[in-house]
Amino acid sequence: MMKIRKRYDGLPLPVRAALWFTVCNIIQKGISFLTLPVYTRLMSTEEYGMYQVFLSWLEIFEILATFRLGWGGYVVGLTKFEDDRDGYTSSMQTLSLFITLLTFVLYMAAAPVIDRITGLDRFMTSVIFGILLFIPAMQIWMQRRRTEYRYRSVIVVSVLFSLASFLGGCTAAVTSAGKASAVVFSRFVIQALACLPLILANCRGRFVFYDSRYWKRAFIFNLPLLPYYLSMVLLHSADKIMIQNIIGISEAGIYGAAYTISMCMQIFSQAVNQTIQPWMFRKMKQGCVKAVPRVIHLTLFMIAGANFLFTALAPEIIAAAAPPRYYDAVKIIPPLSASVAVMYFYQHFVNVEFYFEESRLTSAASVGAAVMNILLNRYLIPRFGYCAAGYTTMISYLFFAGIHYLFMKRVCKKRGYREKICDIRVMLSILVFFQGLSIALSAVYEKRAVRYAAVMLPVVFAFLKRRRIKAVLCGMRKELQE
Repeated sequence: MMKIRKRYDGLPLPVRAALWFTVCNIIQKGISFLTLPVYTRLMSTEEYGMYQVFLSWLEIFEILATFRLGWGGYVVGLTKFEDDRDGYTSSMQTLSLFITLLTFVLYMAAAPVIDRITGLDRFMTSVIFGILLFIPAMQIWMQRRRTEYRYRSVIVVSVLFSLASFLGGCTAAVTSAGKASAVVFSRFVIQALACLPLILANCRGRFVFYDSRYWKRAFIFNLPLLPYYLSMVLLHSADKIMIQNIIGISEAGIYGAAYTISMCMQIFSQAVNQTIQPWMFRKMKQGCVKAVPRVIHLTLFMIAGANFLFTALAPEIIAAAAPPRYYDAVKIIPPLSASVAVMYFYQHFVNVEFYFEESRLTSAASVGAAVMNILLNRYLIPRFGYCAAGYTTMISYLFFAGIHYLFMKRVCKKRGYREKICDIRVMLSILVFFQGLSIALSAVYEKRAVRYAAVMLPVVFAFLKRRRIKAVLCGMRKELQE
């Protein structure tokens, strides 16, 4: 035990932060995932489908009502305004409140029209805006602490908030007749109670209500990104809305269950990217990116491999997570799980675009992929059923990744940046290998022996090569320490 503690104490701060952020995300997403078996058993497929459609509209409204100020643009700002992080943070907090309240006023002016488009009543849409008023506070608070590797407070708040959301949602689903409405209202109450102290925390230190430099930069950076963020949401949320309109709300619920299960694998990719991103920005600022490709290759291999193992065990995961009426969701797991690996694949190209603040190119790529996804869904869902939406999502993400790679090359050429950050040949080899195995494995889902062998072989290989793997991980640790 002392030996393990000694090794832990010897880890550099970025590595320790990455470790704990990963653990935190696993706990957080794991707690959130526990709502799935509860909701799918307490709600009918129609009720669960309505809840999933609500979540889709929540994500869409989030883009318009928050500008996602606490995302990548804020992280870049923390790097560029390192000497005034308090003033910059408080200014972003007040700007987010202003944008959300203004958007709500505009909604109330056109509520009848918007409600007809969404299919949600006035109460449900008002709850959406209530939730969105507080979401940026948590995003800003956590992103700053991630950037500064202050992981302890992030872990405590994340776990407590996830537990409260889980218990509140389950209690609402058990005790209420209108289960979907009760669950979303409980989310608003918990979000408000958790985020009010974080708003105050974001405004501590040098409080700046309005700074023209910061607000102007936020608009210049984020406004061109709105089409990107919106189209990215449409890439994974339009499916449920279109399935509801084309086939039915029950099928939207089954697809939503498969999507929720598949996206649990994002806990690894998001945690890794959120840790690597500020390190990558720092290396680019220093002009020393030799270690970046090696870290990208290793983490991509780990994430793609984890998604493959997840796909191999999909039938057992579905059986544990939902009642038998949701079993058809297993057919959608392979393409959706593959999409998670593709998301991590292209995120490194986007990081480069973010660093150079070339957000217009990012928006153009996402709009093209979203339009492709919607057109493919419109053509394929009526002909092949709702399972086709999983494959249209994967195809659209692959298209998105290709466009982003070309844009990244263009940005680097434009800025005269000659350093090699991403080795596309190695990255493609890793992605194609694991994605091909995942899709092939889906054809033999009924043969347990084949699936279990697919799980055991890499485990045995990792055991036999454990010394080599340990050496590689130690090498990555040293690179993150530099």
